[in-house]
Amino acid sequence: MQLSSLQEQNAIALLNELLEILQNSSYDEGTLTIVKIIHKSLIRDGVLDRNIYLYSYKKAHQNALRYRYPVEITRIAKKSLKHIGVFESYEEGSEYQFWIAKKDQADGLAAPVSVFFKENLNVGKISYMGSL
Repeated sequence: MQLSSLQEQNAIALLNELLEILQNSSYDEGTLTIVKIIHKSLIRDGVLDRNIYLYSYKKAHQNALRYRYPVEITRIAKKSLKHIGVFESYEEGSEYQFWIAKKDQADGLAAPVSVFFKENLNVGKISYMGSL
């Protein structure tokens, strides 16, 4: 499945929402809000999975202010992933990495955030944010 222009637009809106949450919310407040935009495989009992909370989300929250908002995408790449999750969170679809530019190039290279699109849907969910 190739990324459609509608999927790309929706992904950029999703990434803007992610950066808005990360840049404008306290650590704990953000964890309550972010569950609406991340894939259900990253959620346990309605809250962030413990490992996501302690590592990926923590890193993303700490570094979010280094990235441009609204987001500037420097590159998009399709990943080989064809499905995500297990049991109740299992879904088939496609995953794409969107590289988000930093505010200042001196801070380093753009970082990828992955968005998973369930098969035949144009709206995605964040499936990885740990590189921010």
